[in-house]
Amino acid sequence: LGGGFLLEGKALYLFTGFTNVGKSIVLGNIAKNVLKRNKVVVIFSMEMSEHIYSKRISAQLSNIPMNDLIHHIPELNTKVLDFKNTYPGAKLIIKEFPTKGATVGHLNVFLSKLIKRGIKPDLVIVDYLNILKPSKVIGSGSTYEEGKHLSEQLRASSYLFNIPFVSASQLGRKAANTADPGMETISESIGVSF
Repeated sequence: LGGGFLLEGKALYLFTGFTNVGKSIVLGNIAKNVLKRNKVVVIFSMEMSEHIYSKRISAQLSNIPMNDLIHHIPELNTKVLDFKNTYPGAKLIIKEFPTKGATVGHLNVFLSKLIKRGIKPDLVIVDYLNILKPSKVIGSGSTYEEGKHLSEQLRASSYLFNIPFVSASQLGRKAANTADPGMETISESIGVSF
């Protein structure tokens, strides 16, 4: 990343990986690390419920395994209070949308409302790019064009709000036997890399 995310935004950072390798875990870990810098993070989830995402981040912040959280409520509460006291400016907002149920425009409206309420995010995480809904029918409806359109819209939002955006995309079958997969092996569309 060349030293980290650009503070003033104007960038879309895209992490890629195969199905079920932990892309959402990586995105959650990024959120945790940015929160530890006393920042405001917004996570848009198109695949996982707000409840599950909050459990994952709680587990990462508390070092209590996610499946054990229910058995360690007092310890979790103490660790969350300690975190809030140590990082008073940190704020995590998780907003869930159904798969292919939200366009980038929906995300922009949500962010605009937050900013009007005095909450200016420092980082926006979209989990994940390829399951956003395109805002319009793209050409022949090809996944290449859709992916390119969605990545361009997210990148434009980073300029609009001056916030770095982070997302993920799946690698395709071509990357399976590749030691160093490149952007050409993205599952739905190499167009997301342009």
